[in-house]
Amino acid sequence: MSNPVTKLTPGQTAKQMQQAKTEGYFERVLVGEDKEIATIAGATPDTTISEDAGIAAVEDKGFKGFYGRWMSRVLNLFQKDHGAKATAGGVAQAEEAIAVAEKSGLIDEEKP
Repeated sequence: MSNPVTKLTPGQTAKQMQQAKTEGYFERVLVGEDKEIATIAGATPDTTISEDAGIAAVEDKGFKGFYGRWMSRVLNLFQKDHGAKATAGGVAQAEEAIAVAEKSGLIDEEKP
């Protein structure tokens, strides 16, 4: 089975990351639920079903790779390159969370 996942260029990645940063509350809630379901199903924690499928399609062999390629084909019916775009969005949201944590002053505090 050929691989349906097309890797994003740096420009495409930046565009998808920017789009993820502007998602509204409702979209973010849906992404959170997606991540919860994916984690319960055995995906890498804090990744969506789409991210997990896209990564599995590219990196894994055997059943998980087959599942990733199959799921990526299904998702591509709704949005071309969905797995790669979801992965870029996940990275953008993770970077935002890191920035908030670092800005809070709760971590990396220098002790006298």
